[in-house]
Amino acid sequence: MLKIGEYVMKNSEGVCRVDEKVMMQSYDSTGEVPYFLLVPIRDGRCRVYVPQADSYRDIRPVMSKGEAEKLIGKIPKIDPASIENDRAREQIYKDAIRSLDPVRIVSVIKNMYERSEERLRQGKKRTSVDDRYFKLAEETLFQELSFALKEEPETVRRMIEDIANR
Repeated sequence: MLKIGEYVMKNSEGVCRVDEKVMMQSYDSTGEVPYFLLVPIRDGRCRVYVPQADSYRDIRPVMSKGEAEKLIGKIPKIDPASIENDRAREQIYKDAIRSLDPVRIVSVIKNMYERSEERLRQGKKRTSVDDRYFKLAEETLFQELSFALKEEPETVRRMIEDIANR
């Protein structure tokens, strides 16, 4: 159950504040049902309404500062995702990002990075699918880490790059 004032990760919206509980007309017009209003921190004008429920597949609490630090510390030990089938690649990227699992997201970011480096060595460009999902995965990860650590996303990016380059 969500709580007013808490911060959560919402699939496709990133970090959101649970702003209030509102009543909205049901789809079948049988009356009103309770919803939570979520406000994404990256765009405070945006509003996301989610039905009140006991559990959510696409929402989880934002990681704490300690969890963020722990994740950053274990980034060097996280293996790149193994993706053997190029036709399944985009779906694997989507699934990892939708999972809201930071370890899984780091794993696909590492895969995309290695794949891009290999393509560059071969004189090829990064694919548009890799480029699009690399940006989305990084944005999702860095937004949460920067929120948890109370740092700017660019500071978090540099911190992770420093760890990766050791």
